[in-house]
Amino acid sequence: MGEAAPVRVAALSARVAAIAAALACLVPLLPPELAALQGFWDADTAPRPTTVQWGEPRAGEDVLPHEVRAMVALLRDRGVVRFRESEGFRRSDESIRQRLAEAAYPIVLEAHADTVLLLPGEAPPPRCRLVEARPEAALADCR
Repeated sequence: MGEAAPVRVAALSARVAAIAAALACLVPLLPPELAALQGFWDADTAPRPTTVQWGEPRAGEDVLPHEVRAMVALLRDRGVVRFRESEGFRRSDESIRQRLAEAAYPIVLEAHADTVLLLPGEAPPPRCRLVEARPEAALADCR
């Protein structure tokens, strides 16, 4: 890339600024219903690049639903390596189940695991004992 890269970035930035200035001149010509969008791309409201450090442990988990973050925390806090879903959990929201399977990795969702993830208030399966219950989920051990 060398020294040419900063020159290209500066030239591109100058072009973007020129386009923005040209578009700003058109705002008074907009119909009233579109004029409300005038401040949409102001510096304070323009989309910003993400500051998430991809590749870092747990990067991006802040975008997960609260229930998923809480369930993953329960699994991690208990040192779970493999878990299965309870009957009630399998009948619950598919999107939460999918996000949990993704977010829990490297904890594996496995059909015959000894640890069972339960919905709040759900009774453990027969021959299983409740290990921990939290407002968002519970764990049972079936060994």
